[in-house]
Amino acid sequence: MLAAANLKLAVPGRVLFEGLDLALPPGESWALLGPNGAGKTSLLHALGGLRLPDGGAVTLDGAPLAALGRRAVAQRVGVLLQDETESFWGSTLEYAMLGGLAHATGLLGPGAGAEAAARAALAELDLGERAAQPYRTLSGGERQRARLAQLVVQSPQWWLLDEPLAHLDLGHQLAVMELFARLARDGRTVIMALHEPLWAARYCGHALLLYDSGRIRHGPAQEVLTQGHLEALYGCRLAPAAASTAPLFVPIR
Repeated sequence: MLAAANLKLAVPGRVLFEGLDLALPPGESWALLGPNGAGKTSLLHALGGLRLPDGGAVTLDGAPLAALGRRAVAQRVGVLLQDETESFWGSTLEYAMLGGLAHATGLLGPGAGAEAAARAALAELDLGERAAQPYRTLSGGERQRARLAQLVVQSPQWWLLDEPLAHLDLGHQLAVMELFARLARDGRTVIMALHEPLWAARYCGHALLLYDSGRIRHGPAQEVLTQGHLEALYGCRLAPAAASTAPLFVPIR
């Protein structure tokens, strides 16, 4: 269980939120929604051990996350960052293989199975033909899928994803959401920051709303992703539209 207890997060000058209790057991898919600056990225970083809470605690199977080694955390928790500040010199295949470092047993990098796992992951993300291409020459959407392929190779139990659909065209958005759904069916846990409630309603069983006022709402998606809650979250009116499998709301003037 990855969990937060009485979690408080702040940035200089203001508190993002406080008093958050959240449990992420295996096999669940969570949507993390909120306006810009509400704390979605900060929450994912705290759950992944990339920043310390300003109050409360994050635990992994009851142990404080901050007390665990980075390798031990990386073997079980994977984080897709919103921004990638460093450039990578190697090929797309070599970039995906970096996901194997979390499970490497020697000093020479990913193990022998990492290349096969990386090729399979790239193929799953529709990048098989880009394996030999320098990573730095990929388009924005291709880089995003290569970053997800690296996480597939890392194979964590908990997937913490900051805007995983960024830069992706509609077809690849669908394919990536199908990948996340399969991960949840296989017993992995996925929590993802999204900006499109339709994907959340269609693919996530749970939702967590972060309001810019510091308020929090979370629970089953069908109870949380309502017109009233989403209008209050985004500060605009929404109009329901017919959809075959999930409610669809579009902004209106």
